[in-house]
Amino acid sequence: MISGSHLALMVLAISGIAPALHAAVSTVRYQVTPIALPADLISASAGGINNEGTVLISGTSGDTIRFRTYTYSAGEGLVQISPGESISASGLNDVGQIVGNSFSGGIESYIYSQGTGLREIRSIGAPYGANPAGVNNSGLVIGASTLPGEDKLRAFIWDSVSDAISILDPSLTYYSMGAGINNAGWAVGEAWIGPTVPVTKHAFRYSPTEGFSLLPGLGGSYAAASAINDANVAAGVAIAAGSSQLQAVMWDASGTLIQLGALGGGDGSALGINNLGQIVGTSNNRAFIYEDGEMRDLNPLLEDAGGILLRQAVGINDRGQILATYGTRGIVLLTPVPEPGAFLLTLTGFIMLLSGRRRAPR
Repeated sequence: MISGSHLALMVLAISGIAPALHAAVSTVRYQVTPIALPADLISASAGGINNEGTVLISGTSGDTIRFRTYTYSAGEGLVQISPGESISASGLNDVGQIVGNSFSGGIESYIYSQGTGLREIRSIGAPYGANPAGVNNSGLVIGASTLPGEDKLRAFIWDSVSDAISILDPSLTYYSMGAGINNAGWAVGEAWIGPTVPVTKHAFRYSPTEGFSLLPGLGGSYAAASAINDANVAAGVAIAAGSSQLQAVMWDASGTLIQLGALGGGDGSALGINNLGQIVGTSNNRAFIYEDGEMRDLNPLLEDAGGILLRQAVGINDRGQILATYGTRGIVLLTPVPEPGAFLLTLTGFIMLLSGRRRAPR
C-alpha cells in the first residue's frame, strides 16, 4: 500500500511532468496521406470529411462527364459516385449520404446513398434548384433556393425522410444561404437585406425551437457562418468596421463572437469545426488549426510532408483527422500522431513505475 508521504511524492512528480505532457499534447503532429486523383481531372475541391474518416471530393475534367464526385477512405481508396453522371458534391454525413448538384439533366440537386443512388432534393421553387450545402445524420439537408415568382435566395432545411421543407426566415426579411447543419437541426449561414448597395451580409443561426436570428459581427460589411457542431458552436468569418480584411471567428453556444487570431496580415476564414471544439481554416494563405485558445499553422506540424504547403484546411472530424488542400488539385488527409490516448498510456506507465519504486525494498 502506498503511504501518504509516498502518495504526496507521486503527486509532486506527476505535477512536475504535467507541463511536459501538456506541451506534448499541444504539439500533436500529423501524418500526411496524399489522395491520388485521376490524371485527367483539371481541378479538384475538397467537400468535407465525416467521423468515419471518409473524404468527399469533387473535380472537373475535359471530357463529356465534366463534373465528377468521389469518396476516399483508407479501406476503399478512391471511389467514384454514380459514374456516368455529371455531378458535384457539397456535403456528406456519417451514414454515407452525400448531397450536391447535378448537371446531367433531369434533376438539379440530389441526395445520394449507396442503397438508392441519386434522389432529387425538393426545392421551394425555381429557377435555381435546391443548392444543398450539407446534410446531417438524420438526413436533414441545408441549402438555398427561391420561392416561385422571385429571384431571392432563401435558406431552407429539407427533411429527406418526411419530404417536409422549412424556410429558415419565414418573415422573408432577408435573402439567405444555408451553409452548415448539426445533428440537432441547428443551422448556420449568411443573410442580407437586398438589393441595397452596398450590401451588408450577416451571419445567422437557426434553432428548431428559437427560429432564425442574426449573429453579431465585427461591425464591417460582411460576416458568415460556415459550420456548426453539436454543441451549437459555429465557425466562420467576419470583417471589422473600416476594414476589408477577412478574419477567422467563432460564435459560442450563447452566440458571442470570438476572434481566432491570425497567422499574419492576410485574410482568414474558419471553415470547419468538430465536436471537440477544434476549428480549422485558412489564414494568410496557410492552413490552420485552432484549439486551446490558440491558432497554429498546420504546416510545421506535418510528418514527411514532401515539400507541400497547405493553403486551406476545410474540415476536421471527431478523431482529429483534417482534410486540407494545396495547389489547384492537391488534397491530403491529415491524421494526428500519436493517436489520442497515447499520452494517457504514458501517464499510466509513469504512475505504475513510481508505485513499483515505492514498493521495492531498501
